[in-house]
Amino acid sequence: MKAVEKTISEPTRATLNASLMGTGKTLMATETALGLGTKTNLIIGPLNTFWGWHDTIQRQTDYQANGLHKIDSSKNGLKHLRNLYEGQEGWYFIGREYFRSKQWEGYKPDLVVVDECHFAQNRHSKSYRALMKLKAGYKLSMSGTPYGNKFEGFWAVSRWLWPDLIPKSFWAWAYDWCEMGYSPFTKHEIVGEKDAGRFVSALPSYVRLYPDKEIDVVEEIRYVDLAPSQRKIYDKFEKDLVVWLKDNPLVAEVPVAARIRLRQITLATPVINAEGNVDFDDESVSTKYKALMEIIEDNPDEPMLLLTDSQKYARLVARRLNKKSEIAFEWSGKANQKQREEAKQKFLNGQLKYIVAVIPAIAEGVDGLQDVCSTVVWLSHSDSNVLNQQVLDRIRRRGQQKLVKVYDILARDTYDEGQLSNLVEKQLNMNRTLKKEKNV
Repeated sequence: MKAVEKTISEPTRATLNASLMGTGKTLMATETALGLGTKTNLIIGPLNTFWGWHDTIQRQTDYQANGLHKIDSSKNGLKHLRNLYEGQEGWYFIGREYFRSKQWEGYKPDLVVVDECHFAQNRHSKSYRALMKLKAGYKLSMSGTPYGNKFEGFWAVSRWLWPDLIPKSFWAWAYDWCEMGYSPFTKHEIVGEKDAGRFVSALPSYVRLYPDKEIDVVEEIRYVDLAPSQRKIYDKFEKDLVVWLKDNPLVAEVPVAARIRLRQITLATPVINAEGNVDFDDESVSTKYKALMEIIEDNPDEPMLLLTDSQKYARLVARRLNKKSEIAFEWSGKANQKQREEAKQKFLNGQLKYIVAVIPAIAEGVDGLQDVCSTVVWLSHSDSNVLNQQVLDRIRRRGQQKLVKVYDILARDTYDEGQLSNLVEKQLNMNRTLKKEKNV
């Protein structure tokens, strides 16, 4: 593979692999380690990618690798961490959250692979600070969206890879590469890249591969009108940023909270629960749910991935779908890894028909859904375009044999419509920024 050869022979011993999903980044990274002959290999990534890495490493080493050692807070996990610190030969894996809680100064594995490296794009984050303390003989960062949602995230991602080439001063770098605007609060605001594609073209080693087979996707927008009860709450809240739900006020004090509340109201009529939190109950009216049922009736035999940014709405939808029999699973932070794996197997063997997923919970590291599912329904989107793209790629990826059908349920005359336009614009800008004249 050209990409592997390029990574192995790179004089700076660092590469950014921004290849899209379905191009085999895990395989490329494994083959890079084998080609380099590195002894201590550390992979930092989402927890639910562990078994994908494990199986790939085992296959590519003819099952001679003695497994992938998972570092965590368990007794065995702490033992593996000590072995890594001592430089013992092996393949090690650590989740991102646990990684940033550990001490890395003075340790230097032969190879460090950062999977979904956009997790460290925020230069003020603990993730970035932890990563900068970790040295490595070779460095490989991977993500189809390496800088996250904002171009300025490229500084943190690229500085770990090439600390001698990327300026130590963020603003020195920003004024060279970024288009600047004016903000009355900060006096300078980063709008995006000055010249789309110029930065990645200047990187010492940059790889961006596209899937050999383009997956055919057909998208359809289903518009709904809010029910009168929803519309009354929505209009009042949009105007005053406060509305009374029975005897309880629903208030938003900052713009982010306002967006979240408006999006919640488009999903179903909200209530204030006993703990004083916004929630949905069995009486909540939801025209989006009615539209979902119409889609299901139109595709009665189709397994579906149903997506929302709201855990509470995911619970409501799963509960209503399971009213007669258990056919749906709420894939959210309320379900642990074991429960998710069991639900995935049931989905793959046909015991479950619907996965109702909270977008951040399923966006990374979940493979195999494309083997049985080709229908996606958006009930709401995340404000993060990166997460939206990643979660769609759970279905639109290598192994998909069918036409992928994507339904987007939008509420008329609400935040839904403006948000979709904004997300499309962000994706187009990202495509231009990550593309260079010659890829690989």
